[in-house]
Amino acid sequence: MNITIPNTSADDDHLTALMLGTSYYLQGNTRLSLNYELLEDHLNPDLGNLFTVQMQVAL
Repeated sequence: MNITIPNTSADDDHLTALMLGTSYYLQGNTRLSLNYELLEDHLNPDLGNLFTVQMQVAL
């Protein structure tokens, strides 16, 4: 097993992230959450944006 440790001394090793989200309460203890993350990673340019949906029910 080979493990490669990336160069951590690079000057452009920062990640910029912006998250936008909202929650909608359906009935009582049921919540639907939508989130969108805009990501900009200079060390990993293939990293894309992320959209998530979560439904939460409290019993």
